[in-house]
Amino acid sequence: MHARKIKNIKAVIFDLDGTLYRGMKAIDGASECIKQLRAKGIGVFFLSNAGTNKREEMAAKIRSIGIEARAEEIYSSAYGAARYIIEKYGKGSGFYAVAEKSMIEELESFGLVYDENTPKAVVVSLDRTVTYEKIAKAYLLIKKGAEFIATNKDPDYPVEDGTRPGAGAIVGAVEASVRQKPVLIGKPTTRLISWLLKDNDLKKKDVVLVGDSLITDISLAKKIGIKSVLVLTGIATKEEKMFKTVKPDFVIESVKDLPSIIE
Repeated sequence: MHARKIKNIKAVIFDLDGTLYRGMKAIDGASECIKQLRAKGIGVFFLSNAGTNKREEMAAKIRSIGIEARAEEIYSSAYGAARYIIEKYGKGSGFYAVAEKSMIEELESFGLVYDENTPKAVVVSLDRTVTYEKIAKAYLLIKKGAEFIATNKDPDYPVEDGTRPGAGAIVGAVEASVRQKPVLIGKPTTRLISWLLKDNDLKKKDVVLVGDSLITDISLAKKIGIKSVLVLTGIATKEEKMFKTVKPDFVIESVKDLPSIIE
């Protein structure tokens, strides 16, 4: 039983992998948690570093495991990459991507054009079909002046039976070869959450961020100045040494316990 409570919030922002599900399996109590929040009139949003799928596909996946979700509630790093390129270079701009097919389609759905010759930007994300040729193409285009963008630099991500290498492994290969740091779209930078707050007319005091990572989720909450809740169903136990420097406002076993600390 938690003595402290989270009061007067208008929305809860959830991480996905390791927070609401692992792979294709929902975290116990996740669906009921979301239902209870919506029943109280509390908004629900999803903030994810995932850069492999379109938002519609992500929403469909979330719904398939019993959690209500709409595409417009999702702020993913793939969506963020598209928005960043459009805001800087305009619709119709070219991009190259070291990424999976669905992420490329997400960028194209916003009016951007896949271009292997003279793109404005090179986007690097998780790509489970990555090849040396893809990395070499990214290297050459960045060297010619294309802007280097990374959806995220997560070292790994949770699945049903443990973890797998994340986008950071691929971003790191490109970064080492071009000898420059990318513009980072996802957590722990504040780009996605700043857009989320602005788009939905929310103030920092109105929201709480729930996630499983001290490195990305809780660090982001501290950086932007919002309340944070750490769940222990993902990768946080691997980062326990960081508790000395990155302290969440609340720690719970899983999202199943979240409704009990919200008034």
